[in-house]
Amino acid sequence: MARARRISLWKPGNVTGEPTAGRKDRVPGGRATTGRHFYSSVFQYGDFSVAVSSDEGSHLSWLEEFLAPSFRVQQRGALPSSTADCTIVLSSDQDRYARLLARGPSGALVDTYALDTRIVALPAWNYNGTSRAVLDEESAAFYLVDAAARQIEILAPRHEPLSGTGCALRIALMRAVREVTMQHTRRVGALMHAAAFTVDDGGILVAGPKRAGKTTILTYALTTAGAALVANDRVLVRTEVGQTLIRGMPTILTLREGMLEFFPRIRTRLLERGLHIGVTVQEAMRRVNSGSPIRVRPPEDGRFAITGKQLCEAVGSTQIAETKLAGILFPRMSNRRGALTLRRIEPDDALSKLTQSVFGSGRRSTSHALFDLADEPALGAIEPLSVCRMLASTVPCFICDVGPHSYNANGSTEALIEQFRST
Repeated sequence: MARARRISLWKPGNVTGEPTAGRKDRVPGGRATTGRHFYSSVFQYGDFSVAVSSDEGSHLSWLEEFLAPSFRVQQRGALPSSTADCTIVLSSDQDRYARLLARGPSGALVDTYALDTRIVALPAWNYNGTSRAVLDEESAAFYLVDAAARQIEILAPRHEPLSGTGCALRIALMRAVREVTMQHTRRVGALMHAAAFTVDDGGILVAGPKRAGKTTILTYALTTAGAALVANDRVLVRTEVGQTLIRGMPTILTLREGMLEFFPRIRTRLLERGLHIGVTVQEAMRRVNSGSPIRVRPPEDGRFAITGKQLCEAVGSTQIAETKLAGILFPRMSNRRGALTLRRIEPDDALSKLTQSVFGSGRRSTSHALFDLADEPALGAIEPLSVCRMLASTVPCFICDVGPHSYNANGSTEALIEQFRST
């Protein structure tokens, strides 16, 4: 991950001391605030709940859209439920921020959140308290994590909802919610590096390494086969009452230049509607209707970063939270001409591919990750290999051959679905 410009609004020599208490309002956990009104929502992912508060309501609206429908909003209110498994507060306080910033880094790095192929470690900060303090250099906000109290504060100097800084804060908030939830999922199932969609109430998992073609197959199914989106990159696989269920773990969806060549209409809609990762669909629409849309310019490498909701808006599809798993596809690039084709594989071959598709496979352990709030991280964890064995032996698995012109072939995805149903 490229190191973003660190935003510093104060000179460290001008501030000293600890954050001061005694302000008018307090948020759950007893942290002092600037007296601003707090907006709160409780998000439910299966049997795990996260109470989230922010002194900028639009950030919660964005978070609700980003996480839906995998996360359900259990309640909204002035203060979150005290029965939630974890509490996260996003607050802005320039004085507290300045004092903490002045303390400087401790010199250590802390594993903070997981990307596809690596763990992002951020600088730990000197802090006198029960929390661990880490600076997120993208948003210039601090993560203050009190594992014993199961509380996380994201401390920012200011909120600017539709600016670059405001968008980065939203992503920091999302990552905090997602990371604590991912730590919990280790106790209920296996997290796979995969995309997923559903057709006729049957869920299809598209598993494989980075750049294997998962997002392209997913997008093609959404645009041509009437499929519904489950997930674009991370999928929780679990069993319940004899069924194998898949649920998405929301992530930023990246559409690369080469992939968008197959879907020029999506590129046009993203540009016309001003859709990008930092705004809600409604915020983008308001900008377009007012005549001042956000100008979306992909980076030099041509990538668009969007949400699952925005992809569905661009292709005219829908999202679902969870579905029963019907089969697994492993994309494979080939020189074969024509439509996408399937070849069923034996359980041993499927097991080898599935173990390589476990999220985090081959990476170093994150047993001391910042957002792991469990007293004993390994206690009650489900072994991903056992889930892979179950999938390989009970779920139909296929190699999906993708040729250079497969996505241009008429009825390619429909033919793939028919093959899938008849196998």
